Amino acid sequence: MDPKRRRRYLQIGFGMGALVVAIVVLYLLRDFLGALVLGGAIAFLIQPGIARLVALGIPRVVAISLIFVVIIAALAGLILLVVPLV
Repeated sequence: MDPKRRRRYLQIGFGMGALVVAIVVLYLLRDFLGALVLGGAIAFLIQPGIARLVALGIPRVVAISLIFVVIIAALAGLILLVVPLV
């Protein structure tokens, strides 16, 4: 067999094997993956606010706590507006 053709077949075989392994791993981690993606999205979205508060001289832990308190208060206010009072 031609060495170039053999190398190409090996590349295709390893690529397909890697794809199968990736699909199996994603399937096994399907419950955990949603929380991981949500956590990453939250961290990505609050980073600019934290950086701004730290630049203003507020300690990082306090800035993170403050932003989470604001987010929780906003969500609670939204729930109170959306859910009718009985």
